[in-house]
Amino acid sequence: MGGPIWTAPMHDKEWVSKLLDHIEKNEEKYGQSKKVHGLLTAVLEELPNNPLYWTLDGVKNTLHLSSLSMEEFKSGLLHAGYEVSGAHCCPEGVKTTAPNEAVWDVLRAWEKKHPLNAKRKAQTQTSAVKIISKESKLVTEVNFEKHPSLDKPRVARFVVNPPFWGPGTRAGSETKDSEDPKLSSNPLSSEWKLLESTKPPTTPS
Repeated sequence: MGGPIWTAPMHDKEWVSKLLDHIEKNEEKYGQSKKVHGLLTAVLEELPNNPLYWTLDGVKNTLHLSSLSMEEFKSGLLHAGYEVSGAHCCPEGVKTTAPNEAVWDVLRAWEKKHPLNAKRKAQTQTSAVKIISKESKLVTEVNFEKHPSLDKPRVARFVVNPPFWGPGTRAGSETKDSEDPKLSSNPLSSEWKLLESTKPPTTPS
């Protein structure tokens, strides 16, 4: 993990609320009003004092869990008495007031309902087996039934960009750089080659 980390509230929610209200009343003025509306909604719902977040895919991959949904993950934490929200910058992000150990307790409970296969459990030195082998301490009974607070009006918070969104490819810009992933990922590669081609030839001393 790198730093520094901003630990104060990230958003002025009063200002965000006013901006969201303006967008809702003037949708026709903004071509991407739905996208902006979704982002602002996610910001308003986000826990204000929790700078970091978990990702559902991340915890599932770490413990090799299957079929755990976002709703079930959040519900397990909510029923345990912790606050939960999404993260405006990541569709798979989960912010929570639960300490790390409580989150692992909830995930251990899910693994007991849906155990790892014998082959994975035999690999005793893996992170997954070491974590699930510990006894739960903070959350010993976990309820994965849908929590009432998750019954909210459905709003698309992460709207996919429409086809042909953004700047297009410049005509005639294909170069050998596109064949090399290292070079093609560098936006300065073509400009650098252009500069190199305009240098005067060097003469031996």
